[in-house]
Amino acid sequence: MININAFNGEGIAATAQSNKKASTEVFGRIASHFVLGLVITFTGVTSASAAGLEDVFKSIASGLPSNPFDLEGSAFNKLVDADELEKAQAFFSEKYSAYFDKRFNTEKKEVTPQLQKLGKWLMERDYRTKVTTSLARLVLINDLSSNTNESWKSATDAIGEAQKTAVEINANDLLRTSRVADEATDVITRELARVYDTVRKDRQKALASTFDEVMRTGQPVGSYPRSPFTSADYKVSSEFQAKVLAALNSLNSESQAELATTLKDVTAPETGRRVTRAAELKKRLAQLGSGPYPLEKLSELRGLVKDFGTESGLDTAVKIGFVDLTATSFKERNVFDFELTFEKDYGLLIADANESFLAKATSSGFDYIFVTDLSAAKILREFKNKREMPSRLQTGVRQEQNPEYVGVITEYQRAMSKMQAAKIESANNRSKPCYGNAFSCALLSAANGLSASAAESDFNKSAEVLARTPQTVTKPVYSKYSYQLVDISASKLARVDYYVIDVNRKKVYSNYFEVKDSEKFTVSYNVENEDPDAQSILSRNGREEDVTEWEKRPITVKLSALFDPANISQAPSKPFTSVEAFLKPLSNRQYASASPTYVNKTATKSDARTEAKAEIKDSATRGESGAIADERFDSILILKTPKAIGTGFYVTPDLILTAAHVVDGSSLVQMTYYDGTKSYGKVVDSDVRLDLALIKAQTVGKPLKMHAGPIRLGETAEAIGHPKGYEFTITRGVVSAIRKQPGAMLRAGPPIEFIQTDTPISPGNSGGPLFLKDAVIGVNDWVRVDKASQNLNFSVSYNEIREYLNRFEGKNK
Repeated sequence: MININAFNGEGIAATAQSNKKASTEVFGRIASHFVLGLVITFTGVTSASAAGLEDVFKSIASGLPSNPFDLEGSAFNKLVDADELEKAQAFFSEKYSAYFDKRFNTEKKEVTPQLQKLGKWLMERDYRTKVTTSLARLVLINDLSSNTNESWKSATDAIGEAQKTAVEINANDLLRTSRVADEATDVITRELARVYDTVRKDRQKALASTFDEVMRTGQPVGSYPRSPFTSADYKVSSEFQAKVLAALNSLNSESQAELATTLKDVTAPETGRRVTRAAELKKRLAQLGSGPYPLEKLSELRGLVKDFGTESGLDTAVKIGFVDLTATSFKERNVFDFELTFEKDYGLLIADANESFLAKATSSGFDYIFVTDLSAAKILREFKNKREMPSRLQTGVRQEQNPEYVGVITEYQRAMSKMQAAKIESANNRSKPCYGNAFSCALLSAANGLSASAAESDFNKSAEVLARTPQTVTKPVYSKYSYQLVDISASKLARVDYYVIDVNRKKVYSNYFEVKDSEKFTVSYNVENEDPDAQSILSRNGREEDVTEWEKRPITVKLSALFDPANISQAPSKPFTSVEAFLKPLSNRQYASASPTYVNKTATKSDARTEAKAEIKDSATRGESGAIADERFDSILILKTPKAIGTGFYVTPDLILTAAHVVDGSSLVQMTYYDGTKSYGKVVDSDVRLDLALIKAQTVGKPLKMHAGPIRLGETAEAIGHPKGYEFTITRGVVSAIRKQPGAMLRAGPPIEFIQTDTPISPGNSGGPLFLKDAVIGVNDWVRVDKASQNLNFSVSYNEIREYLNRFEGKNK
């Protein structure tokens, strides 16, 4: 600590006035003490002395720079303020690294007016003309899209000059440090950016303007500003390559080779390959000859299109129309229609000819017409292995002791005992005298209360847990049962009749094509909803819906497989005279009617049997071991589903009647005829109350007659069916009664008329006919088998059957 109490203000002031230099030194020493962090204290100084000391400092400050610590800056500012700018520039250069660069560039101090003044002076003196000239040349650059080497070179020079000027300005330390360079280069940079944008936008047009010159010389025009054109620019230009390709393809082989050599540096490899391909195409076209092309040449044309693509134009060299008759004929046919689509992968362009061929009956405008007609489409299911799978289902619940309850009640009792003990102890402690001071007695009392409170809290918690815990828990009761796993082999078969009409040669070729698709499924049946593993079982195995979905999935036929010229040329042919003559035999084909037809006194469509006669195979001729089969066997079938085996019989040429419980849960039914032929039918209707169902057949059959009129009780009745798997068995009894009573499947609703008979009926007869002579009087339905019951067999009456068929016919008109 420096004590300056000995100095008075008047003495210091006198010293400063007589010797200013000495005063400056004194101030410097004092300032240095402040810098070094020393503490100067003024003690015993009067107010007059303090005032005198203030005057001394003012006097010293008047003779010093504004910032006594920035001596270099002060010196520089004096030179600029005195307009000694040359000396100021030299001073700046001398002190640049040590002072100016550090202060204004590194530390980013604010630029002083003196430094800006010197920078502007230098800019005006040395660079004004250069900047003005550069900008003037840049302003003139507005359009570079045309092939003018002189303008491109001038633009290149102007850009280079402006860039050089900007670099020079930025490289000058004084202009950069004074920030004057920023103002000048910003103007140049903005104008250069505009020019660069013009260069970029006009480049492709400029490139196109050089095409003719490059086609002559084979060398790129390289004078474009900033990014001169190179061989790569021409190789990637589709427009230029198209020009090269057209030029080369227009020449003969000798001239083509010469031009290809000239343009090799600017020709893309793909263009070269296309030229080679074009030459090969020209050669093969010469071998093929000109159109119209005969049928045997279509393969060669398709091969050319495959090798050379549609760019050759050969895909339209032959005009081919396509007509699909399936849409019309299929709706009229009693077969299962899964969608069949045609993929036009022929290679040659195929146009839709339905409008002109079918509506206008003309073939003009086409060389060939391809016609398809789906003549058969079958869905087949074959049920292979059937396995009984053991499982369980929940049939009830039971109550069991909750194992957690014992632990909870034990904890509750323990907490209660602990709480009671704590309360007793707390009461005892309160009754005892306390011999300590007041504070210690209070602490002891509080501790005693806390112990009892904690025990009570534990008890309350255990009581809450006990209240939430039931004494018993509910457990499911399971019973054993079995579901079935059935292996299904599903097939889709289709036959396509197709025709090729050679319009020019007046011929029509006909052939057919068979399509088959198959899939295997493992389907689970009769899985109970109460089975806890039901979802797992159903997810592991397929469902009936999966099979149906696959069956409905369309089959795609490739036209290239159908209309193979090699196969067609070997197919039968006949003259093509007109569209009408071609379509007539197709439109006159007969298909069985889908509506119910009855062959009896009251039948309204008995002619359907005659129409279908040509399609029916007579199987009831002679059976095994010389036995003569019953003619009625031709109308009766064995029905198989994953769940049951039963009997069915034709009631129309394409409808089979059976019991609903035989086909319950199935959409398709496997059918076996007396001669062993297998087919499949689709369940199209059912009545659960009557226990009747109808199946749409793929194969036309002989309908059985339905009885009409009253029945005399006691008359002989016969049943045909497959009891216990004994196929095509005839049993005989009498008509015991005709009575109305609830049905076997659904006991609700109006009573049903049944034929009661003692004709032996067993499982396998269900759905089969009960005959009175050769007419059906009932559908065998159920048997009463309770204790002491004998020969109580029931068939759904012919009257109920007729009303059911009439209702079905009405729904489907």
